[in-house]
Amino acid sequence: MDDSQKFSDIEVFLNVADLGLRGGLSSVLRNIGVRNIHMGRSLAEVRSHLDQETPDLMICSTHFPDGELFPKLHELRHHKWGLNPFIPVMTVTGEPSKELVKLVLESGADDLLIQPISAGQLMSRIDGLAKNRKQFVVTTDYVGPTRRTGSQSRGTEIPMIDVPNTLQEKIAGGDGTVSLEDAIKSALDEINVQKVERHGVQLAYLAERIVDPAQPSRLLEDAAGHLDKLIDVAEKARERMKTTKYAHTSTLCGSLLEVAQSIRDAGSHPDPKDMSLLNHIAQAIQVGFADSEAANAAHDIASSVAR
Repeated sequence: MDDSQKFSDIEVFLNVADLGLRGGLSSVLRNIGVRNIHMGRSLAEVRSHLDQETPDLMICSTHFPDGELFPKLHELRHHKWGLNPFIPVMTVTGEPSKELVKLVLESGADDLLIQPISAGQLMSRIDGLAKNRKQFVVTTDYVGPTRRTGSQSRGTEIPMIDVPNTLQEKIAGGDGTVSLEDAIKSALDEINVQKVERHGVQLAYLAERIVDPAQPSRLLEDAAGHLDKLIDVAEKARERMKTTKYAHTSTLCGSLLEVAQSIRDAGSHPDPKDMSLLNHIAQAIQVGFADSEAANAAHDIASSVAR
């Protein structure tokens, strides 16, 4: 298959604010064989189009008159909107500052195109996303392409996920045996489990920065900020657990929430029993990830401490 033919079946959503740049990129796409191009020029159109369609690739500006791309892209990757949170995304700019590159990395975009870009360069980038797209990684605050080899989270290996990639299906010849809807659901289920696991790691980390396990009689420095974060993470974890294999651990999350809220509400004079219990429950949640029997044992431990 020659280059003009291999790109003929892909659907590209080209949403670029600048008229001249939008026209130039459209011409480059057509020159490399892309025939199905839907164009937009605003952030509102990004949301509207991806809520209704599943293009194979989105190429878009980083800034629009009606807002910045990156907060919306971060939400998309976390599946707060859109039909396909795994759509390959290329952002385009003529001024790649350090701050912009950082936003690209943190939002979950796949690539940053720097203008001017030639037909050969664009063809190579699209081909790379089809054949060698990076696996996704999940942390408490990030879902998107992995940015490093051997991703670690405080010494814990983070599994990586192969996500649906219709570019691969159409350009590199995927097997096409699984529907996009089923593939998205399967990947989302795996991401949800990994988010819960990352939440568990973070809960234990935060608890130890609120009350020292070796000295459970006093609050540590910056405890207030860590308490707010722990409460937020625990609420998210409890909700996510309901539809995962860790549903049996949600009661422990509820107990952790009650204890953390009690400590926060007490200000500078928290109940010593609450302080003693905080780390025990956070650690019990991690134990509960092993299996239901371990969760029951952990729950008994936490209940015993509470008494």
